[in-house]
Formats: sequence, C-alpha cells, structure tokens
Amino acid sequence: MKEKEIYESMEEARKKYVENMIANPIDLDSEFTFHCTKCGECCKDREDILLNPFDVYRIAKGLDVETYEVLDRYTYGYIGKSSRMPIVAVKMVEDSGCCVFLKGKKCGIQDFKPGVCALYPLGRFVARDMEGDSSVSPKVSYILQPYNCGIRKDIHTPRQWLKDFHMDECEDEFILWQDIVFELSPRLAKIYDRLPHKVLDLFYDNLFGFLYINYDLEKEAAAQLESNWGYIQDMLRTVEDFLQEIG
Repeated sequence: MKEKEIYESMEEARKKYVENMIANPIDLDSEFTFHCTKCGECCKDREDILLNPFDVYRIAKGLDVETYEVLDRYTYGYIGKSSRMPIVAVKMVEDSGCCVFLKGKKCGIQDFKPGVCALYPLGRFVARDMEGDSSVSPKVSYILQPYNCGIRKDIHTPRQWLKDFHMDECEDEFILWQDIVFELSPRLAKIYDRLPHKVLDLFYDNLFGFLYINYDLEKEAAAQLESNWGYIQDMLRTVEDFLQEIG
C-alpha cells in the first residue's frame, strides 16, 4: 500500500472512530472491568497514537529536550485528507511494529505518556452545541473503546480512572485544543486547494510551528497555545483576504 493510501485509510478510520465516539458516550460513574498486564499489545501496530500540542510539550519537558526534537525523533506528520489539519502521530519501529517509546513491554515515558495512551481503554471527545448556542459550554465526554489486551478483572469507573491518571486535570487543555481544531479545520479546507504549492508549503510550515513547536518549556503551555492561535488567525486572515481579492 502506498504512503498516500495509508494516510487516507487512517483518516477514514479516524472519521468512523469519531462518529462512534459521539454516538456512544458513557456515564462517568458507570463501571467497566480492565486490568493492564503490561503485555505491550496496545503499543504495537498502532497508526492512531496521535499527539496534540500538550502531549508534545509534556514529552519534551519529561525528556528534557526541545519540542522539535520530540517531533523529529519520535513522530511523523501528515495533512488530514478531510480535516486538512497538520497531524502528528507516534512512529512505530519498522521491524517490530512497536511504539518507539516502548521499552521491553513497558512504556518508556509512563509518567508523561500521550493522553490517548493514559486514557486507554477510554476515549474522549468534546461535545458541543451544534446549533451555535454560545451559552452552552463545551463538555468533554468519554467512551469505552473495544480492547483485546489486559484482563477483565478490576472494576473501575471512568471518573476514578481519570483521577488515577490525572486526566481530569487536562480537560480544559483538551477543550482548548478541540476548540481550535473546530474553527481551524473548515477554514483550512476552504483555502487548501486554492493556494499555489509554494505558498501552501510555507503556510503549513508556519502553521505546524505555531501548533506544535513554538513553546518555552519553562512557561505554561495553554497560554502559549492561545497566543500562537492568535498568530495563526492573523495568517489565516491574510490568506483569506488574498484569495478573496484574486477571486
């Protein structure tokens, strides 16, 4: 399968996954059974371990390296086929198909692993009012993903699971990121096929930098992403005005 076809397949699978999440949220106090046996199976042959800017920031800080080093060493990027978002995914080791962070059968970045991994077997999405009612605040909702690793032994509730892995502390960050994606994606889709290739490449280089790279690890991440989002909006307006002028 060609690289482009792989990316398109990943995008389609992600779309179906998101649709399933929205249709089947779970109650925070409902029960599920799961016990991690540290088999490492959930870290193999995964093309859907996607990082948001906060994941990149935390991994960089945890490894004491810069954000661009995390991206260069451990991830690869592509443009979403329908979302047109710059997407960052964790690399798999070519021979074994294992996540690059897997050491033996344990996560090498356990204390600052990506949100999607910390949540597993839960998944999350932001539920928002689709009628545009700004008085309705966005809310993080959760699903229980299908899983075939671990054993069905210990009883958990989503509420306790989130607390145990400190994911309840990250909801505001996740909402901020999803708010940006919610506004940015449709605007990117409108300009993507209209810009000359060189201009498009330059635009996406800057966009990628503002979303994932331009962070001071000594400062709080959310405030920096909000500031970067301001620069991205300025870039977008410039491009949108240019396209409007040329028709």
